[in-house]
Amino acid sequence: MFEHKANPNGSCHDGQLNAYEIANDNNHEELLKYLKSKGCLKNPNRNKAKQHKMESSTKVGVAKDPRKYKSIDFKEVKQAPKSLWGKMTESKADREAREAASQKEHEERSARIKEASDKIKEDEERIKKSRVIKWKRGEDPFRCKGDSITYDSPCESHTYFMDIVGYSKKSTAMQKKVMDDLIAIVKGTQEYQQAQRQGKLIILPTGDGMALVFFNSVHAAFKCAVDVGRKCYKSTDIGLRNGLYTGPVVPVKDINNNPNVSGHGINMAQRCMDAGDNDHILISNGVYMNVSEMDVPGLKFEDWGQVFVKHGTTVHLHTAYGPGFGRTEFPDWRGTKKAEYK
Repeated sequence: MFEHKANPNGSCHDGQLNAYEIANDNNHEELLKYLKSKGCLKNPNRNKAKQHKMESSTKVGVAKDPRKYKSIDFKEVKQAPKSLWGKMTESKADREAREAASQKEHEERSARIKEASDKIKEDEERIKKSRVIKWKRGEDPFRCKGDSITYDSPCESHTYFMDIVGYSKKSTAMQKKVMDDLIAIVKGTQEYQQAQRQGKLIILPTGDGMALVFFNSVHAAFKCAVDVGRKCYKSTDIGLRNGLYTGPVVPVKDINNNPNVSGHGINMAQRCMDAGDNDHILISNGVYMNVSEMDVPGLKFEDWGQVFVKHGTTVHLHTAYGPGFGRTEFPDWRGTKKAEYK
């Protein structure tokens, strides 16, 4: 057909159907795809012709979308005489009765259509609310509801704060290299990837490190810290100190409309990290109570008790260590002090 220069948008005898419309009505996907490639377009007059036909029906108030209102029944209403003789011979009583019936049917029709429309909207809203949200990597977290992160509301979190020791003393090129290496290590952990897929992780860059705020479980946050600690253990380039704290935060939007958090949980996670040095994995007592029995080969803990952190605050800290991660030495050379009670 097209080899003989046929018009791809030529219509049938009724002027409404062309090749595109016929293929579309018969759900012929392959043919439809082929026709589109040849320049076939949907007939723009088809719906208008349908609408004109529906509006000229002898029934009063036929719905423009019978698919939505197919359950609505419309009454037959006596039509006005079309001939001149009929108009001349119609009595005043018959005309008034006909007009009254038409008006009544019009009001009833409007009420039924409104009721059906409200019911459809109600059903659509119910289905929308009951829909299970499936998270995909990179999806906008502000659009997620249900069991995921609730913004502008306090909630429990498990914040893993990490910092590259001596970052500011490195050259600009070296700073970029070590940060790229650290990002690759973090993104390679199973716990990071899983929390990202679930939509239960907020990542905050801090210049010389980052904070990972987990909203799924403290075990995921701790295991991520151990895995990252192993990769950076005694590294000549990345001297990493780590802190982990469980506490409330408020997920918010920052000035660029990016996910951020504020509150006690992230502040204290930073305090825990500040108390340590290279390779330290320092966790609060609340975290320790939840992860002390985790099945991590060679995992051990040392209780440091109450430790002074920034602004004179004290935190009950434990250091986590094992083969190839963490360390036990108390970093008093950094000015960290244990609280003494008399």
